[in-house]
Amino acid sequence: MNQTHRSRAIYGLLFLAFALVLANCTPPAKDNQDTELGFLAALLVSESAKQCETTINNSSTFDLANPIELCRPQAGTGRHFRFESLGASANNGYLNLLIGYGARSDSSNFPTVTGFGGSVSPTTTSGDGRWRVFFGKSQSCDKALVSAQFSGTNTGVTKYEEIITTAALSTTIGGGSGAGCLAQNSGIWGPTTVCLDISRGNTGVSPRLTVWATGKNGADCNQLSTLTPASAIFEKKDWVSLVPTRDDKNYVYRNLDGVTATKVVVRSETAIRD
Repeated sequence: MNQTHRSRAIYGLLFLAFALVLANCTPPAKDNQDTELGFLAALLVSESAKQCETTINNSSTFDLANPIELCRPQAGTGRHFRFESLGASANNGYLNLLIGYGARSDSSNFPTVTGFGGSVSPTTTSGDGRWRVFFGKSQSCDKALVSAQFSGTNTGVTKYEEIITTAALSTTIGGGSGAGCLAQNSGIWGPTTVCLDISRGNTGVSPRLTVWATGKNGADCNQLSTLTPASAIFEKKDWVSLVPTRDDKNYVYRNLDGVTATKVVVRSETAIRD
């Protein structure tokens, strides 16, 4: 299992804020100073507990038989996922995110079927509250795509979008035959950063999936404030299966070695607060 470690960015920002307070204020009374220090310490612990990181060794095998289990923030279940330095050099090469699965060794809680592209992939069935979201390089469309399946439902949720950099694309229009194909790919895609929200939903309430890519529509996955419905490349919140997202283990795996990433950052809060 890959080593996980807490995000250092939050620590840096909070210590900077603390330094600015000290630099711009007159020395407070001891009681006030203790209160401020206590508040900042509590804030530091609170923010760090919301986020964790799982590093990815691209030289290792992390296929379906050996998926990487993602870390779980101390504050709770992962609801926001950031995939850093995502790239794809193989046609029909995809990075798969699995939400709500049990141990890989438990066939009753980690079911598999023959799926997209002829590869073996975990299934979701009606009412199970599981997700499979994958993104990468479509050979038939010659374009990047993001596709999602929730609790047995995936109708109309494949989105062809340049989620892995537009720099590698030619300007030829009409490449490929898949719906939504707009341009042909000239080779390797990436790296870029892709992030997404997967809300919990509830019984009778559809969960929400929202996907962003850094550099698209003004979104920057490293700046949560830029992640809005307007900057998203894809959003769906009308799933037929009205059950909550299953709270279990989360994994990533790739179907081909040409798919790479450096790490996955997991947060316990969605970027969009419903």
